[in-house]
Amino acid sequence: MIEPGHTPVRPPLRTAEQAAPQQNEPPKQTGSPDAQRPKPAPASNAYRYARRAYSAKGGNVSEAFAAAREMTARAAHDIRRQHGSSLTREESLRLVSAFQSALVPRRRAGRRPKPQVTAAYLDWKAGMRGVALHRKHIPGSEKHNRYRRMAEEKRLMDAIRSRCRRENTTRE
Repeated sequence: MIEPGHTPVRPPLRTAEQAAPQQNEPPKQTGSPDAQRPKPAPASNAYRYARRAYSAKGGNVSEAFAAAREMTARAAHDIRRQHGSSLTREESLRLVSAFQSALVPRRRAGRRPKPQVTAAYLDWKAGMRGVALHRKHIPGSEKHNRYRRMAEEKRLMDAIRSRCRRENTTRE
């Protein structure tokens, strides 16, 4: 157990006068009268940086991007000036998504084909079959046990058949 006489006592962080200074004490003067004035906060560079043309990666961007960005900012300013008070935040966000959908083209629908299956499919179309196809396109297949090897081979062949079926239906 700790004896009461041996516990260390921390000194207070500030004295009582420092914690609550007297109201009628004049502030201490050090140096010139300008030293007593509070210094203004440093000017923010946010506006200056917001107007520069930088990409998300940090490098400079093209002239076309800078011009398009300026046009976008002007259009947004005009919309705010004309309809700003009557638009809610949700409506503004819907305007942004409408602008984005008009500007950015849609991607091709569907899942992106896996390059491993594409390579195996091309080899299969070229006539490669059986163990040679499996060894080439299943990494570490020699080290797998019999059942895992069978499952991997089945999975690869199912993927190849699906790719073949999809290519045949898109051609027709």
